[in-house]
Amino acid sequence: MNRIAFLINIIIVLFFIAGCDNDDGTSVETPENHEPVIESVTADPDTVIAGESSTLTCIASDEDEDSLTYNWNATAGSFNGDTSGVTVTWQAPDSTGDFVVSVTVFDGVIDVPSEVTIHVIDQTPSTFGSMVLIHAKDNSFQMGSENGFEDEQPVHTISFTYDFWMDTTEVTQGDYDNLMSITYPEYLPPDWHNPYGFGDDYPVYSVYWDDAVLYCNARSNRDGLDTVYTYTSISGIPGSLCELEDVIVDFSKNGYRLPTEAEWEYACRADTDTDFHWSQDYDPYPETASDSSEVSSYAVWYGNSWIHGSESENYGTQLAGSKSPNAFGLYDMTGNLYEWCNDWYGDYGVDAQTDPTGPESGPWHCVRGGSWGNYAEYLRSANRTFDNPGYIYYFIGFRVVLPVQ
Repeated sequence: MNRIAFLINIIIVLFFIAGCDNDDGTSVETPENHEPVIESVTADPDTVIAGESSTLTCIASDEDEDSLTYNWNATAGSFNGDTSGVTVTWQAPDSTGDFVVSVTVFDGVIDVPSEVTIHVIDQTPSTFGSMVLIHAKDNSFQMGSENGFEDEQPVHTISFTYDFWMDTTEVTQGDYDNLMSITYPEYLPPDWHNPYGFGDDYPVYSVYWDDAVLYCNARSNRDGLDTVYTYTSISGIPGSLCELEDVIVDFSKNGYRLPTEAEWEYACRADTDTDFHWSQDYDPYPETASDSSEVSSYAVWYGNSWIHGSESENYGTQLAGSKSPNAFGLYDMTGNLYEWCNDWYGDYGVDAQTDPTGPESGPWHCVRGGSWGNYAEYLRSANRTFDNPGYIYYFIGFRVVLPVQ
């Protein structure tokens, strides 16, 4: 019996080594295990302020439909909560720089790793007023409109390779007057007076493009940054409609400047593709006051400012940031005042562009956003125009940007 039992055991071992045979004589093989496939690892946002958080997501699949587990890891910063999910929250460290967060996907047999890099930057560098970080890096949008004027066409794709800070409001009279007066000894304030709006918290108007450029350089000097603009001489008095000779803009410099048209429209739209940034269609020529209630909640314009007449407290500009912001937290992107852009005015091209800065030269600079004297048609995100001789400067102000280096 012992001998028989021994032979039986040998047969069983050989059976498992060779594999079972089907009835037709073919062997049954152990199924192959396929490794998980990581389709994407993303961080939203991928640029954060030191100490703030980013949401990380890993999209993965498995051909065998195995249950997947996730293991997130970071050499700096910390995770808020469980680190084994498809989505996790990572809190940036207090230091700045590029930080790598990794994830490993496991199907029970095979580990597959991947990672994402997050750029951590300082808190807003502005010490006057406030700025908001516009997450434009690696994003694109359709610039222009088929519903507007001829110079808003053709609609074309714009992409960015950087994020940028933007003032939440138009530069105020108090900020402008204080900074310009301590920077330029010959400075004279613009002609601010009622009924067009007068006071520290009202936006700046009656400024040439060149006055705005001087402010940008002064603000860069104040905050210890590079000056973006150089020029050979000043014609006139800073602050009082002066003109600069031979201006050169160095976009590589880490300092404040006027926004490009593309930056301005991207920030104004705030991820919308409708005519107005509140994502609703709107009749640009409302017939009754009730028809204008929506635009009046976002903009200082003809319907709630101009039509009241010069004797009314609502005539002219209104306090900066007095209306609702767009989805990016920016106030008065539509109405109150047109805003200077850095670009020379010119026709659009048909090709897609990355980080466009406009024509190399031209007779006039672009302004955007519409003003307190405009119908709603001129408040559309895509609407554009330019300054011209004799323009009434009670309608033009500005805000600035600071690209993330």
